Amino acid sequence: MKKLVKRTGLEQSTPPAMSIKPELRKSGLNAENSEFSITKSSGESELFSADKLRGSLLRSGADQEVVEEIVEQIYSWLQDLNLHKDLNTNPESSSAGGKDFGLAGPKGSITTRMIYDRAFQLLRKLTVGNAARYKLKKAMMELGPTGHPFEHFVGQIYKILGCDVEVGQVLDGLSVTHEMDVIATRKVVSIQDLNTGRASGGKNELGLTPEQIIATPEDINKYLKFASASAETKFPRLHQHLVECKFYISTGKNANVQVPLYVRSRINDIVFLRLRQPEYSGYSFSGGIVTNTRFTEDAIAFGESAGLKLLSWDYPSGAGLREIIDREKIFPVTVLTRLTVAQKHLLMERGIVICRQIAEDESLLDVLGLEPGKRARILEEVRQVAAN
Repeated sequence: MKKLVKRTGLEQSTPPAMSIKPELRKSGLNAENSEFSITKSSGESELFSADKLRGSLLRSGADQEVVEEIVEQIYSWLQDLNLHKDLNTNPESSSAGGKDFGLAGPKGSITTRMIYDRAFQLLRKLTVGNAARYKLKKAMMELGPTGHPFEHFVGQIYKILGCDVEVGQVLDGLSVTHEMDVIATRKVVSIQDLNTGRASGGKNELGLTPEQIIATPEDINKYLKFASASAETKFPRLHQHLVECKFYISTGKNANVQVPLYVRSRINDIVFLRLRQPEYSGYSFSGGIVTNTRFTEDAIAFGESAGLKLLSWDYPSGAGLREIIDREKIFPVTVLTRLTVAQKHLLMERGIVICRQIAEDESLLDVLGLEPGKRARILEEVRQVAAN
């Protein structure tokens, strides 16, 4: 097995050139058709794809040479596992830091978790910052178990996207009271800004379709949906987005259609009262759901038709949580490899949920009582992860 050369993730020099075995390339390192059947977290099977592995490693920020080295070693490891039918007693361990990843899935199958753990350990040997970013999906599952850290995490996303944010508020509705996970308020300067989210310095993710906007009939007719080009405009105005957060500790658990069904009714109850209250005169409203996993097809169909803005790990396509986190560097503190689980929970209990918070205010680490050397190493990793 090739010796791994550790990199900090900060240097720009080109690593030594690699020689990938031609027979491995021909066997499937660049092909979708593989002889290795992989069991996903949902229990479904698919063929191992080197391209998918390569893509996830590249998204972590690792350079091409490092990625190809890890892909080669993963492929060689899969070949070795294939030779040992009894995966639970597979003796390999040396290339992943001495850990045995021969944890079999159903009926001795190779699981995506096994491949992820193996790749993570190899990446961690090469560069700390990239390894932290690579474990993003797993880190999202660690924003629990209560779900409150995930609410604060979503609040940080909307704050960075340009909103004033409140988290975990109890709101009066027309009929009953409701706990709302995230309230994101922003100033909009035009109907185009409301529809695109960009004119007032916001992002595309804040844009709304006409069907998603709730306001008084007068505002809808005159200013928001059906206004003529010559109509008097009343901008800037405030828009409030009410968000329900659905947190799951397993990637195999998805938000089903029951979620948008009850969220729609709760948001309507809150908004219909606020439209009658003088302090919200001139406001427009919208509602949405954010989950750390995925929505079922029925949930998407109903949610979209009911005027809810849905955001999941990979929905909308190309603009889901994964893309927002990567683009805006909103990595949760749970990606950090130099903090213990207890230390991460201590930070999250205080609303410190993303690495950018620590990068912007290093005193937030004071609560951990770290010795100087340990503190310096953690800050080094934070800077690597949160660097723009």
